[in-house]
Amino acid sequence: MISLAETEIYLIRHGETTLTNAKQYVGSSDIPLSEQGKAQARQLAEKLRAAQFDACYCSPLGRCRDTAQIVAAP
Repeated sequence: MISLAETEIYLIRHGETTLTNAKQYVGSSDIPLSEQGKAQARQLAEKLRAAQFDACYCSPLGRCRDTAQIVAAP
């Protein structure tokens, strides 16, 4: 008998940056999360608290790493 395992993938965008309100394109510049962006990541972490992650991958940019670390911490 074949067993099919389910895989769930969560695609998460980084939180707000210090340039978000300025409506500037950030691109590959390493712009940090704003305090609001950190709060957004903490809110998402709380919503996903029951989710069980086997792995977490992110861009090497600081805003992405910071968001991933906050969300994956619980």
